[in-house]
Amino acid sequence: MAHAFPPFALLAESGDATIRLAMWISVLLIIAVAGFALASLVRKRMNDAMKETGVGSPADFTLSDLRKMRAAGQITEEEFERAKGRIVAMTQAKLIKEAEKKGELIEPTDEVKP
Repeated sequence: MAHAFPPFALLAESGDATIRLAMWISVLLIIAVAGFALASLVRKRMNDAMKETGVGSPADFTLSDLRKMRAAGQITEEEFERAKGRIVAMTQAKLIKEAEKKGELIEPTDEVKP
């Protein structure tokens, strides 16, 4: 019986070919799962490192940098306000976390001084 798809022909002709095919599929599956696990581990470690150092966050820009970018026309007023809000929120969160470590109490505020 002729099969249009060669792997099916191998399966029909020989039990030995079936075993080899199953072995290679298993090997490829194991490699794929290991690759996914490794990629997930690397990504988690990179995210943890970025959180510890603050790299890659809006805090990389100061409000002064944002003002200069807005004045130069590199960002719009809306983008400036959004980035400013993120910087303020991240700074407040960082200060609160540091105060909690010291046992102090800081209440978050919506006030932003120019």
